[in-house]
Amino acid sequence: MGRQFSWAQPAVCGDILLRMRAWVVLAAALLLGLVAWDFATATTFVGDDYLFLAFARLEPNPLLAFVRDMHGGEYYRPVPMLLWWLLNRVGQGAEWPFALVGFLLHAGSAALLVALGRGVGFTVRVSLAAGALFLVAPAQREAALWFAASTDLLATFATLAAVVCLLRQSRGWQAASLVLAALAYFSKETALVLPALAGAALWAKNSAAARSVTSSARSPATENAEGRGERTELL
Repeated sequence: MGRQFSWAQPAVCGDILLRMRAWVVLAAALLLGLVAWDFATATTFVGDDYLFLAFARLEPNPLLAFVRDMHGGEYYRPVPMLLWWLLNRVGQGAEWPFALVGFLLHAGSAALLVALGRGVGFTVRVSLAAGALFLVAPAQREAALWFAASTDLLATFATLAAVVCLLRQSRGWQAASLVLAALAYFSKETALVLPALAGAALWAKNSAAARSVTSSARSPATENAEGRGERTELL
């Protein structure tokens, strides 16, 4: 009977895990669908969008924004200007390319937040919950729906991606982190928070690793020996 149970238990656990994964995939698909619907129906050109559109329509060479003031001396954000230049030509002035890129950047930032949570030692559930809340939170979604906020979207995406790559202990990933950091800095000045965020992530990762080593050092044999010692003292 015991042997039958030992064979049946892994099968039951595997079935439960498959069902849980199916629910997670279904929930993620529904959330993405709802957010995508917002981007498809609730976005239009307003306010500062027309300033970016003027640049996109009138500037023959968007790369000049990297070396010359093309924004009236107010900001230095050449990457969003280059993006708008490309999207305007792809869609011939239509809104859908901007909505699509905004949705992809927003959803990608949510996915990177999950990866960042796992990278610093959070559990899968906590990391997924953080990503889901970021994806559906009204404040973040409302900003992402505004086309002119592509500066924030690009800076956020590149910043999170840079930190995630930095947590990978290899030269290739760290080189990618530097490239992404440059992309963030060329998108919006708020990316200057990147060094502090990277330092906090590295500290959290090292702390989680130290706790893991400490807990693994306390093997069952050590705990049994300590238990026997305590019983000896009581006797």
